[in-house]
Amino acid sequence: MTRLLALQGADIICLPNAGEGREKGCFWESILRTRAIDNQVHIVAAVNGGRAMIVSPAGYILASSGKTKPGLAVAELNLSETMVNSAGQKVKGVYDKARRADTYGLLARHIWD
Repeated sequence: MTRLLALQGADIICLPNAGEGREKGCFWESILRTRAIDNQVHIVAAVNGGRAMIVSPAGYILASSGKTKPGLAVAELNLSETMVNSAGQKVKGVYDKARRADTYGLLARHIWD
């Protein structure tokens, strides 16, 4: 879903979550950071009755309510922020041009087909 929203031009994706308590929330943090990096978007996320976090497209945690108490996360976002490759070039949109959408057919198919 994150990739679909990013491909349609989203710069910020809000991700509410009904609850994430596995491994004291470390899976949740890892997933948010990975989704932000993979899709070069800001992720604004909150767990129902729990944590809140904002992650940059480079995977940096810009704001967090902490790991143990419910709270708010607030940050100012730079929508032109992106990761850079080893040559210092911005990567936002570069990998999308090289993507092979024709190879994703299995992902769109029901498993029982």
